[in-house]
Amino acid sequence: ALEFSYTPDRLSHYLSYYETGRRVDDEYFARRRNACTLALGYYFFGDEKYLNELIDVIHIICNEFTWCIPAHVCMEMKPDFDLMLHRIDLFQAETARALTEISVLLSENLPYHLNQRIEYELRRRIFTAYKTYPFFHTAEGQLNNWSTVCAGGCGTALLHFGTEDEIDALLPRLIKGLNRYLQGLPDDGCCQEGIGYW
Repeated sequence: ALEFSYTPDRLSHYLSYYETGRRVDDEYFARRRNACTLALGYYFFGDEKYLNELIDVIHIICNEFTWCIPAHVCMEMKPDFDLMLHRIDLFQAETARALTEISVLLSENLPYHLNQRIEYELRRRIFTAYKTYPFFHTAEGQLNNWSTVCAGGCGTALLHFGTEDEIDALLPRLIKGLNRYLQGLPDDGCCQEGIGYW
């Protein structure tokens, strides 16, 4: 039997990275693993216990201050607040992808207002970042795995929730990011980040 427990998104816990340097936030990653597990559990078995837990964990994720991990926000540099809120790192993009896929997969089963909240957060955290800043993340022009992870996650959200005008305007940047990643691979296709990026 699956058992899940959730704690609220605690800013003090998030900020502790800047004191300890501890990069792995078990609560942060557990919420995302649980959301995906519960979504699949409900999709395959239709048990309401999975759906109710899923609703709770999505609500907590949507309430998080940012979907970026603290090591990627650089709060110690006191960045502009708006830029900080719209920064896209690997995990902001991966969260966007996961919530998009869950919403599309279970849209008829999730409460209407929760589907609306997911779309609202994707627009606020992803689409606005693209529209506002010429580089939606620091690695958009670099030859590394960030280019593909960020472009892929954000592209999933864009293709499902973007308007035709938004897709026309932003999709070329996403494709450019994917191409930059491919340009950085050697002829054998090996990625030093590991087999998950091949």
